[in-house]
Amino acid sequence: MNWRGVLFLFAFLASLVAFSADHADEPSFPDDSQINLLLTQSERAFETYELAIKQEQLELGKQGAESAARDRQVLDRARQYLAKLKANPQAFNSPAGFLLVIDLDDASRNMALCMGQAGMDASMLAVAGNTSAGESKLALAQTCLGASQLLYTVSETAVSMYERYLLANHDLRQQEEGAIGKCMEILKKQGPPK
Repeated sequence: MNWRGVLFLFAFLASLVAFSADHADEPSFPDDSQINLLLTQSERAFETYELAIKQEQLELGKQGAESAARDRQVLDRARQYLAKLKANPQAFNSPAGFLLVIDLDDASRNMALCMGQAGMDASMLAVAGNTSAGESKLALAQTCLGASQLLYTVSETAVSMYERYLLANHDLRQQEEGAIGKCMEILKKQGPPK
């Protein structure tokens, strides 16, 4: 077999690997429609997060302003990733997807902390007899809880999809290594070019 034949065989094996990866039952890479749905859910969750940040800043005073500033950093970073992912959904099947997962998780945790602080403040105000201020803090706690739950739910979907990407990518790499190994065996049998 000459080098053209070897190259043809290599190309054929590579196409078989790609075909089998495209048609394997499990695991499979998240497709554009799944990723776009996740991105839409993420955008809505981050819109809710932004509203909660604004309320947090108003209700918790100086402490809320400091917390809101940290929360806004997560929001700004997430919006950057979302814009890039919307332009190229398959970029989710890369480290960019992992960064989105991290931001969803960070935002969910931030809202859980907001809920805890607002709930504690509401309790102290209620004990002190300032029920109207306590109700205002309780409303913030409920807003933060709702945002945290929404972000957490979307985060779980993102984690599941990113896990699928990792497993499918691993399987594809294993198949590629097998195909390259077979090509190398053929080349060894053929010996050096004449």
